[in-house]
Amino acid sequence: MKDPQRIYKRMIRTLFDAHFMTQRELADSLGASAAAVSRALGRLESEGLVRRVSDRENGRSADRF
Repeated sequence: MKDPQRIYKRMIRTLFDAHFMTQRELADSLGASAAAVSRALGRLESEGLVRRVSDRENGRSADRF
């Protein structure tokens, strides 16, 4: 990542606007790789800025942020 703070702000803004998204949906909307989004979400989660919740309404377990 060239500017991690900028990426984190974009992620938080995108999640705020959408309320809940899967990691894949977030990666697609940002045009970022799944690995980069995973690392960034891990850091944001450890800072308490995002929260992971399970979504079982579609018959399978999926974490949403």
